[in-house]
Amino acid sequence: MTDDRRVQAYFDARAVPFDRVYEPVSGIRGGLEAWVYRRVRWSLDVTMAELGDLSAKTVLDVGCGPGRYAVSAAERGAYVVGIDFSPRMLALARELAL
Repeated sequence: MTDDRRVQAYFDARAVPFDRVYEPVSGIRGGLEAWVYRRVRWSLDVTMAELGDLSAKTVLDVGCGPGRYAVSAAERGAYVVGIDFSPRMLALARELAL
């Protein structure tokens, strides 16, 4: 297996768990995850706040992963193109965008 395929397989296998860090969960597990992943969730919020209004802007999200930043930018009015090495990550991004 080439390095490219190994990297792709690595990210494909971890796509769903990686995306789940953005979803709040209730109960004790939710409290623990909120603490563990607070920086990841905070980074998305701060980035979008810093970007402000994206109406009529074009955004290229390189390494878009599951699409959380791309979809947030689109919700703020941007035309967004997301690219990623992992087909599974791109599939998650497409699902989120719908």
